[in-house]
Amino acid sequence: MFASPLRWWEINAALVTGGMVRGIIVGAGFMAIAAPLAHIGGVVRPFVFGFGTLGVLVVAAQIGVIAGSLAKSLDQVYSMESIIVLPLGVLGGVFYSIQQLPPPWGVATALNPVFWLVQVERIGLLGHGDVSAASALIAVWVLALALSVWSAVIFGSGRLKA
Repeated sequence: MFASPLRWWEINAALVTGGMVRGIIVGAGFMAIAAPLAHIGGVVRPFVFGFGTLGVLVVAAQIGVIAGSLAKSLDQVYSMESIIVLPLGVLGGVFYSIQQLPPPWGVATALNPVFWLVQVERIGLLGHGDVSAASALIAVWVLALALSVWSAVIFGSGRLKA
């Protein structure tokens, strides 16, 4: 990968952009099938949905790039998914409202980054969520920025083994 004439940030940007395009295609396909089945009439808050979805796409793409950068084999990528990403997704408020949880578990859920990704999409599509739209957007974009910096440090250090 580093034998190409591209600079490290161009490779990073290309990988993230590819991940985002993949996310758009998968998300659009999912929405095309799920919207009629779930009777979703449309996007209630378009700005929150659009800006939030862009942040979610950056987060997901950066997680993929970072996982691929740190893993030495495909098995390690799948292990990261099974051990880290899957539990965060299940415990991220996808299947329940944070208001239904006792206080200590509500706080634990609020510390889960996936909770904020779910909330920004829920607010954009349904118009309401467990937190305000502003706090959800800020949390998603802070996470996106933090992961982007982490990815830039990994790529900029030249420690990747291609």
